[in-house]
Amino acid sequence: MPGNGRGRAPRGERPGPDQHYSTATSSVTNPEGTAVTILPDQGDPRRVGELLGDWVGAKLAEVDGLVAEARSRVEAIPDQRTLWLLVGEVIVRLAVVEQELAELRKAARR
Repeated sequence: MPGNGRGRAPRGERPGPDQHYSTATSSVTNPEGTAVTILPDQGDPRRVGELLGDWVGAKLAEVDGLVAEARSRVEAIPDQRTLWLLVGEVIVRLAVVEQELAELRKAARR
């Protein structure tokens, strides 16, 4: 694009009402090193819609993947009933160990 310091073509180089910019696309490399396609102002709006639809589809697929990962992590967490059953089992085993320990102390004193 011809520059006049403002990012626009000078007035004499702008197309008139019966003229249009070229419909060819150009590509520019951004600082990350990837090519970016630039669509002309007078391009087919359906193409822009298709690109937007593709981008939204890609983002939705990414979100779907993150949601699936979060759900699998949540399902891996035991529910409260399971946790209480484990606590109860530990308490019962601890009581049995205390009884056996008391019996061993009585036997050691004799």
